[in-house]
Amino acid sequence: MKTVVITRKHWGKKKLRRTEDGKMCCLGFLCRSYGLSNEDITGRGMPGFLYTDSRSLLPEWLLQSDAFSDAGKAAVINDHDTMTMAEKEAALKPLFLKHDIKLVFRGPAD
Repeated sequence: MKTVVITRKHWGKKKLRRTEDGKMCCLGFLCRSYGLSNEDITGRGMPGFLYTDSRSLLPEWLLQSDAFSDAGKAAVINDHDTMTMAEKEAALKPLFLKHDIKLVFRGPAD
């Protein structure tokens, strides 16, 4: 099982990695765990939208971008405006476990 650590103070919304502050969504943390660089993911919305050869490092399910795919569901949960962080964490953990990935959330939020 793969373990991915998400540090809450670096956890953000809307982009794999935001240009303005470097915060990453859950899929950004996952991309980094597969060896993609910050440069590869900065400013990109979804792993399926990456333009680099590093896409080959990612599992196929992560490259699916529609709202019904697990990657799409993860993005919807991550970016949800009315869910608390605790609710997002609780919803994301089982979704990633389906793909043999354990999410660990660490530290306080900002």
